Amino acid sequence: MDVNPSRPSVCIEVCVDSPESAVEAVAGGALRLEVCGNLGIGGGTTPSLGLVKTIKAACPNVGLMVMIRPRIGDFVYSEDELAVMLEDINCLKSENITGIVVGVLRPEGTVDIAKTRILVEAAKPLEVCFHRAFDMTRDPTEALKDVFSVGGINRILTSGHGKRAPDSLEILSALARLSLTLEPPITILPGAGINAETVQKLVSCGWWKEFRELHLSAGRWLDGSMIYRKEGLGMGLGGTGEWGIWRTDRAVVDKVRTVADEFAEPEKNI
Repeated sequence: MDVNPSRPSVCIEVCVDSPESAVEAVAGGALRLEVCGNLGIGGGTTPSLGLVKTIKAACPNVGLMVMIRPRIGDFVYSEDELAVMLEDINCLKSENITGIVVGVLRPEGTVDIAKTRILVEAAKPLEVCFHRAFDMTRDPTEALKDVFSVGGINRILTSGHGKRAPDSLEILSALARLSLTLEPPITILPGAGINAETVQKLVSCGWWKEFRELHLSAGRWLDGSMIYRKEGLGMGLGGTGEWGIWRTDRAVVDKVRTVADEFAEPEKNI
């Protein structure tokens, strides 16, 4: 990431699935947005073109990384699903986005280098982030080497193969050290479980200061506006997600931004 001296040196990326969440995230200090559809369902899918356009219009001064994921579930994709992903990339390239977010695996738990390379080639010259499919691989070191071998991938979003990035510092550190030996390095973008209470564990690590990026959702379920609610029916996830709406909480982003900026000294200490 090129650091603009007029802006904070830490790049906070927030995943969003609505214009309202995008505006809240940017107001809280996000410099980049991961645009998804249906974040509350299985980690998000490819957003509609209309959503991308609307968020771009609402937040013209931040980068947009757009999720390319045709469905929820695993990350082993058929040829037909690959064709859908390629068509989505082709449609999005004309929308002045920053890049795409993808991840394709093989059934045995390794990165599908061939299919990932097809997607990366189609996306050029956009940036590419390999998403948390990385955390579903059988071995993080092997996966990092595989991602690097694809070529053209700028960053990896990862929790360090754990449920939460702040609890997986050992693996994140090992990945960062390995990445810094590559040319060019791939940014290790920690994500999952990051909030104001946990972020200090990450940003106080020497390796993190080499990359200075964080990913979070800062999201929560809000009660929907529907007054009449048909008993026994619904189109959501059940519980709070049955009639609820997923929204980014600006205050969470702002608190993470404050802590991250405090720890982002210029010196590098690996």
